Amino acid sequence: MSFDDPLVADVYDPLNGTRDDLDLFRRLVERRQPKRVIDLGCGTGVLAVELAESGREVIGIDPAEAMLAIARNRPGGDRVRWIRGDATAIDVIDVDMAILTAHSAQEIIEDTEWDATLSALRAAMRSGGVLAFDNLDPRARAWESWRPDRVGRRELPGYGVVEFWHRVDEFTDGVVHMESGFRVPSLGEERLIAGKMRFRTREELTESLERAGFAVEAMYADHNGRPVDDSPDELIVIATAALFD
Repeated sequence: MSFDDPLVADVYDPLNGTRDDLDLFRRLVERRQPKRVIDLGCGTGVLAVELAESGREVIGIDPAEAMLAIARNRPGGDRVRWIRGDATAIDVIDVDMAILTAHSAQEIIEDTEWDATLSALRAAMRSGGVLAFDNLDPRARAWESWRPDRVGRRELPGYGVVEFWHRVDEFTDGVVHMESGFRVPSLGEERLIAGKMRFRTREELTESLERAGFAVEAMYADHNGRPVDDSPDELIVIATAALFD
């Protein structure tokens, strides 16, 4: 079972609530005023559609067709160009900004794939373009609180109460092996999503970005823009596409 499951895609937005985690990216777009934007791992298209409202050219890319189906059917979804795939599907140049939200960068596990993703983004971007993404700081050890006995409950329109939880099976070499689940009692349905998340350190992120031709402009410890310090939470990265040699 995956994000290509229509039920998983349908409950994704209401389970995730107001999406305050997007505010930093909204502010960044407001400051930089990019004309062409890639939303990589766009999911159900919340941010992509919003960014396209002001006339920007927005390309939303995601591997899950069920998520893209919801994105296409959003009011304003016809203003966005939707592509099913990953960074290898990028077919535009002179991109001003690329964004990865919802910790989707951490779903790219292998270093070779991460390097290829960054290289594909750099190849598509103009010099001076901006790359922004969020990444949980491994120093915070967030996975230690992801336990199946901590069951969340939320009332969703059309579904009633939905229960959701996370369970960590293993943490090895910076990779969390986990299972996320939710249950819809009114339908008698339950879904389990097996997945992995890669927790890269500040140094690993910086080195990989530099290899791909980016310079780190800023890192923040939360979505409010708090500087990275000794109270770790997030590593939200703002990087600039450097001039090619």
